[in-house]
Amino acid sequence: MNFEIHTLYYKNSNPIFFDFHSKIMKKFDVPVQYTNETLNVGVWMDKVMNNSKSDIVGFIDIDCLVTNKNIINKCLSNVKKTKSMIGIAVSANHIFPYTHIYIGPAFCFIDRQTWNKIGKPTFGQLKDKLKNIFKTKYDYSQNVCYQLEKNRIRYKALYPQFFDKVHKEYYLHNYGMYGIGTYYEGGVYHLFESRLNENTKIFEKRCEQILNDTFTTEGMINSRSFE
Repeated sequence: MNFEIHTLYYKNSNPIFFDFHSKIMKKFDVPVQYTNETLNVGVWMDKVMNNSKSDIVGFIDIDCLVTNKNIINKCLSNVKKTKSMIGIAVSANHIFPYTHIYIGPAFCFIDRQTWNKIGKPTFGQLKDKLKNIFKTKYDYSQNVCYQLEKNRIRYKALYPQFFDKVHKEYYLHNYGMYGIGTYYEGGVYHLFESRLNENTKIFEKRCEQILNDTFTTEGMINSRSFE
């Protein structure tokens, strides 16, 4: 089984994201191919998929981290076994039907041959424009999940367990919520809204904990809370 993992970060992004991301991935021996360009995420993901020769292709956002050494191997093993896709669970709360839970582009691994077989669906968006009025709209990577479902191929979503700060729009249908600084089962931490300086401090704190082996979910908000 061969694989590759890719991370995109923009030219004008805060340098602390690449600095911490690369240190943490190195700490856990995760080989990442970094792309430092300012381009549409969906276009970039499609390009990576089309150029890849690996069995499994992974994507990890620059503001998304692993908190332990095992999570990557578990994801790779799952995709090798299922020939499908695995990643963090999200929901496009701004796109009808609002309730579709799928794998977000911030952390996902997919079997490349399966992606080929289902027609190389785009990882990009389909926005609500007049010319798309009768089409099913989708956010980044959501279309890939729709096509897997259409072909009756199951995929594995890692659900959020805790998060640092509430974002009013981040509902995961009837499961609960996720938010700024979300910890997903198995050991994935995604900041979200990384362009905001107030969230950068949260990211720095969590990165230092991961590097010092002191990361904890204590004090975080429970995703399944009644609140």
